[in-house]
Amino acid sequence: MFPRSVSSYKVVRPSWQRLLRTRSARLYIVALGCFALVTYVWFVFFLHPARIAHNMQSEQRLGKDTGASTTQYTASSPFPPQRQIPQRASTPEVSPPVTQSPTSTGVPFRPLRHYPHKDPKYRIWELPAVDRSPRCIKSDICDGNHTCGADGLGCITNAQQRKQKVREAARWTWKGYRQYAWGHDELNAGSRSSREWFNMGLTIVDSLDTLQILGLMEEYAEARFWVANHLNFNQGEVSVFETTIRILGGLAAAFYHSGGDELYLLKAVEFAERLLPAFNTTTGLSLPRFNVHDMEPATERVAIGSTCLAEVGTLSMEFSAVSQISGRPEFRDTAMVPWSKLLAMQNMDGLYCTFLNGDSLSCHGNHYTFGASADSAYEYMLKQWILNRNDTMCVNMFKKAIKAMRKHMLTQLWMGEDIGDVWIAAENDNGQIRINVLEHLTCFLPGTMALGHMYGINTANSRDEDDDLTVAIKLMKACYELYHQTASGVAFDSVNLVPHYSSPPPPENPPLPPPATVQRADPSQGGTAMSSGSLTGTTAAGGSGQQVVSSTRRRLLKDGQSTGKTMYRFEPRSLENFLRPEVAESLFYLWRATGDPIYREWGWNMFRAYERWCRVSTGGYQVLSNVDTVPPAAGNKMESFWMAETMKYFYLLFSDDPDEVPLDEFVFNTEAHPLAIWGTETDVRLREVLARFHAQARKQGADAVGKFAHGSIT
Repeated sequence: MFPRSVSSYKVVRPSWQRLLRTRSARLYIVALGCFALVTYVWFVFFLHPARIAHNMQSEQRLGKDTGASTTQYTASSPFPPQRQIPQRASTPEVSPPVTQSPTSTGVPFRPLRHYPHKDPKYRIWELPAVDRSPRCIKSDICDGNHTCGADGLGCITNAQQRKQKVREAARWTWKGYRQYAWGHDELNAGSRSSREWFNMGLTIVDSLDTLQILGLMEEYAEARFWVANHLNFNQGEVSVFETTIRILGGLAAAFYHSGGDELYLLKAVEFAERLLPAFNTTTGLSLPRFNVHDMEPATERVAIGSTCLAEVGTLSMEFSAVSQISGRPEFRDTAMVPWSKLLAMQNMDGLYCTFLNGDSLSCHGNHYTFGASADSAYEYMLKQWILNRNDTMCVNMFKKAIKAMRKHMLTQLWMGEDIGDVWIAAENDNGQIRINVLEHLTCFLPGTMALGHMYGINTANSRDEDDDLTVAIKLMKACYELYHQTASGVAFDSVNLVPHYSSPPPPENPPLPPPATVQRADPSQGGTAMSSGSLTGTTAAGGSGQQVVSSTRRRLLKDGQSTGKTMYRFEPRSLENFLRPEVAESLFYLWRATGDPIYREWGWNMFRAYERWCRVSTGGYQVLSNVDTVPPAAGNKMESFWMAETMKYFYLLFSDDPDEVPLDEFVFNTEAHPLAIWGTETDVRLREVLARFHAQARKQGADAVGKFAHGSIT
C-alpha cells in the first residue's frame, strides 16, 4: 500500500576518492560549475526585476512590441504585484506622430570637460582650526573634525560612502511616502498622513528622474506604474508656475533619463495642452492660476491681474523641452512670449521689480530681489540659453541682471573673527535703499553664476574686478553660514544681517526712534509669498550696504577695536526650515567648477544635520519650525522638492564621475529636473528614437502627438 522506505533499498555508491580519480567525473564537476556560473550571470543581467524594467523601457522606447496588450494586474492597484514589472496598462498602443522637430542650434558646443578649474585663486575658504559655531557646540557637528560624533557620521570621509548614505536617505524618504501617502501629493511625515495640493501624485512625478539617477530601480518601477495607471490631469485650478516646474518638468526629465519612454512623452504633451490656454491673456503672460479641467481653448483673452517675476519668467524651459520631444512648436513659441514682454518692461539696469501687474506690465512696490517671488526668473535667463543656444535674448538679460546685482546689491559684511567677511546679494528698494536680507531661496545664485562661468560668461567690468566664479565663491560663504550658525545645524529660512551691539542703551534714557523701514508690496497684490517672516527690512545708507544706526549710546563692535569694521550678525526672520535645496545646489555647482573639497565638507555637515534632526523614525523627513534649539521644534510636512532636488544635489555633490548628469549634456530646471541640451548627443540620440516612433504613428494617419492639437497662441 505504501512504498518501501528508502533504507529498505540496497544502494551501491562508489567512494568519493574512487569517484574523483576518474577523468570523466572531474570534467562533469567542472561543467556543472560553469553551468551554475552562467545561470547566475544570466539571472543577474536578464531576469533581475530592475533589469527587466530597464529592458522593458528600452523596448518601448525603440517602438518594439512588448506584448503588453494585456496585463496581469488591474489598474486600480496602487502598486505592481510582487516581483512583477509594470506594463503600459493605460497607455495607448499607438501614439499620433509629430510635426517637424525644432532644429538643432547649429552652434558648436563647448564641452565642460576641462572643469574642475584647479586655479588656487578660486580656493579662498578654509576649514577652521577650531570650530566655535553654535552647531558644533550644541549638535556636535563640527567643521574640520572627523571624529564620529553623536550621529556616527562624522568619521565618514570617503566620497563614495557619503554618496551611499545619501542614497539610503532617499530610500528612507520613499519608504515614508510609499507607506503613508502613496498616490497623494505629499507626505506629512510627522503625523504619518498625506496632504493634497494638486491631486496629481506630486511627490511621485517630482521624484521620477531622482530615482533613476540614484539607481533606485525598484522604487522607480513602482513610480512608473503609478504614472501609467493613475496619473490624472483632469483636476481643478492649479498654480501654473508650480505644476510647470514640478509636473511638466518632471515628466520631460523622466523621458530623457528613461532613454525615451513614450509614456512620459504622452503625459507631458497632455499636460502641456491643458496648461497652454493659461497664456491666452491680454499680454501673453501666463495666468498665475488656471483650471486645467477645461480642455477647450478660451474664446477671448482674459486679464491677469497681479503676478510676480518668478511666475512670469519660469515657464519657458519646460515648454521648450516638450516642443523638442513632441515636434510641436506652439508650446515653446507661447512660453517664450513673456521674455520679450519683460525686455520691454521698466527695469533697474536689468533688474526687474518683484511684483507687477500682468496687464499693464507695471511695477508694484519697486522692490528688487534675487529671493522669493523673483529668483527663478533670473535663473532661467541663463538656463534657457544653455538649453537652446539660439536664445541669446535671454543670456543678454542674464548678463545685464548680474552686472546690476554687482552695482546695486552685492554687499560685503564682517561677521567677526570666527566667520570673517561674507558677501550677500542684498535686496533693494527704489534703486536707493539696500536691505541686508539673506534668504535660503537667494542661495541659488552662487551656483547659477558658477554655471554661467563654466559657459564662458564674465560680467566683470574690468580685469581688476572679480570674475563671476569668484563672486559666486564669495556669496557661497554666507549661504553656508545659514546652517553653520544655528544650534541644530539646519538652516534658517531667512535672516536679517544687523549690527552687533556690545550692550543695550541704558534703560533710564528715553527710547530711541526705530530705524526707518521700507514696506514691501503686499504679497496678495503681487504674487505668492514664498517664505515666512517679516516683510519689512531695515534701511541702509546710500546703497553702501551699511545699515543706518540712529543710536549714539550703543557702541558698535569693531574688529579688535582698531580696524573700524562693523560686526554684523544673523537676526532670524524665519526660524523654520523647509528642506530647501538651494545651498546644496550651489555647493554642487561650485564643486563641479573648482574641485575644492571644502564644498563637500560643508555639504556633508549639512546632510548630517538633516539626518539627525529631520529624519522620522517611521520613514521620511519633516520640516522644522525652530532650527535654533536642540532638539529643534519639529514641523510635519515633507516637501516634494526634498526628494526631487535636495537629495539629488547631495548625491551628485559626492559623485566623482563628471559624466553622472554631465553639465554639457543636461541643464537643470529650477526643480532640479535635468533636461537635455539641444544639439547634444543625448538630444540627438533621443530625437532619432522619436523619429522612428513618429514614422510608425504617421502610418496610422495621425497628425501630432497629443489628443488635442491647438494652434499657437499669439
